[in-house]
Amino acid sequence: MDLDQIQLNKHLCTYLRKRLRKTRNVLEDRTFIRRARNSSQQRALTEVDLVMTRAEELESKCMCKQSSWLDAAITLADIKEEVLEIVLDLCFWTSMLKIAVADSDTEESKVVRSTAKAVKKHEDLLQKLLEEGSSLQKAASDDRDHLLAKLEKVKKEHASRSTGDEYILSLYLWSRIKGDDQFAANVESKQLMARPGNLLGSGASGNVTEATWLDKKCALKVLKVVDEKEATILRGCNHPHIVRFLWYWEHQRKSHIVMEWMPTDLSTHIERQVEKNGGKPFQLHVAIDIMLQIAKAMRYLHSKKPRKIVHRDLKTSNILVQPNINNAEGYVLVKLADFGTSKFYNRTETPSLQTSEKGTTMYAAPEVFKQKPVRANNTSMFPPKADVWSFAMVCSEILTGEVPFNGIPRATLHDEIKKSGIRPDLPPDCPRTLHFCITSCWAQNPKKRPTFVEVCKMLKLAKAAILGIICLDVHKLLFSPNHPTLANPKNR
Repeated sequence: MDLDQIQLNKHLCTYLRKRLRKTRNVLEDRTFIRRARNSSQQRALTEVDLVMTRAEELESKCMCKQSSWLDAAITLADIKEEVLEIVLDLCFWTSMLKIAVADSDTEESKVVRSTAKAVKKHEDLLQKLLEEGSSLQKAASDDRDHLLAKLEKVKKEHASRSTGDEYILSLYLWSRIKGDDQFAANVESKQLMARPGNLLGSGASGNVTEATWLDKKCALKVLKVVDEKEATILRGCNHPHIVRFLWYWEHQRKSHIVMEWMPTDLSTHIERQVEKNGGKPFQLHVAIDIMLQIAKAMRYLHSKKPRKIVHRDLKTSNILVQPNINNAEGYVLVKLADFGTSKFYNRTETPSLQTSEKGTTMYAAPEVFKQKPVRANNTSMFPPKADVWSFAMVCSEILTGEVPFNGIPRATLHDEIKKSGIRPDLPPDCPRTLHFCITSCWAQNPKKRPTFVEVCKMLKLAKAAILGIICLDVHKLLFSPNHPTLANPKNR
C-alpha cells in the first residue's frame, strides 16, 4: 500500500508499517522458515498472520476507499489504542514463534526461560509505548493535529452555508476531538436526534433500540431520567474493545446516548453456540481469545489517566459481539458496553460516598454485597478488584456455556460463597495456566486477585500453551516467588 493514499492517521500507519516490516523480516529469513515445520510452529505462524491481517485491515480503512474520509473519521479519528494492541500482539506472537522454532527440540526448562524473557520484553514494550513522548504517542498527536487542520478547512469552506452533511460532520468531529459541545450549538437539534428503530433490549434504567443517526446505523440508549454520568464515562473511552460513543443529548427529561451498533451480546451468542455445537460454546483457543479481548478493555479502564474507571457490572449480557471476524476459526470481536453503574476511581484521601450492592448477583464479588454502607467520612472506594472477580465469572460462562452459580438462590448466594467457598465449575480439561488465571481472579481476598495487566499476560500464555507453542507448565516459573508477577506483585 502507498502511504500517499492514506487519508487518516498517516503517522500511526507509518509507525505500524515499520513494526510490520520487522515482523516480515523475521518471517522471510530462510533459515527460520526451514525450521518452522511442525504443527505448533505452524499454529504460531497463524497467530502472527492474524495480527498482521488486523494491521493491514486497519491501514486499509485509513485509506478511506469505501467512504469519504469524513465518514471514516467517525470511527477512525483516534486509533492509538488499537495500534498499541496490535503492536503488543505482534511482539508477543513473534516471540512465541521464535521460541517454537528455536526450542522445538530443547528441554522444557530452556523453553520456560525463553518464555519468561519474551514476557519481560512484552511488559517493557507496553511501558515504553505508554510513556509520554514515545514514538506511538507522538504519531497519535501528529495525526490529531493533521485531522483538526483538515476539519478546519472543511468548516471554512462551508461556513457561509452552515448546512450539508460535510459541514455537520466536520463540526461533529471537531467537537469530539476538542472535547467541547460546539457541535450542538451550531446545528439544529432535529439533525442531532437519532431516529429509533427496532427494540434491542430493555432494563430498569431504560431501553436500547436500533437507530439512524446522521444517516448511520447505530444503537440508541434512552434512559428514563436525565443522567449524564454514563455518557461522560463512555465519551472519554477510546479502545477497540469498548463500544464507541457517538453522541449524547437530553430531551423530554430523558438522557439519550448514541453508540456504535453491534449485532448481538455475548450471553445470546453463547446460547446460540451451545445450541449449535451441542456442548461447549467455543473451541478453547477461541474462548481464550474472547477472554483476552475483555481483559484488554478492562486493563485500559483500570489504567486510565487521570482517573481510573471501574465497570461494576461486568457480565456476558454487557459484552457486545461481532461474529465471524476475518473468517478465522470462529473468532469474534467483543466490546464492553453498559457503563450505567460505572464510576471513576481515585485512590486518594478525599472522602467519597460510594454505593454498595451494585452489579448482578451471579457475577458480583462477595465484598460488594451485604457490606456496611460506606459513609462520606470513610475513604473506602468501590474496589477495582471486584471487576476481576466478575471477569472470572464471565470466563467460567465462556468455557462452560452455563451462567455462574446457576440454580443457587440469589438471596443466599453470597452467604454460600463466604461460608463454603463455592465457585462455578470449570471444564475438567481446562489447561493449568488458564485454570490458575481464573481461580486467581476469584480469590476470596481481593488483594490476592491479579491486576488486568497480569491477567492479559496469563491469558496470552494460556493461549500459546493450548496451541502447543509452549509447554503447559510454564506458569511454574512465571508465577514463582522469584518472578515479579502474582507471587510478588507490584503496585497492587
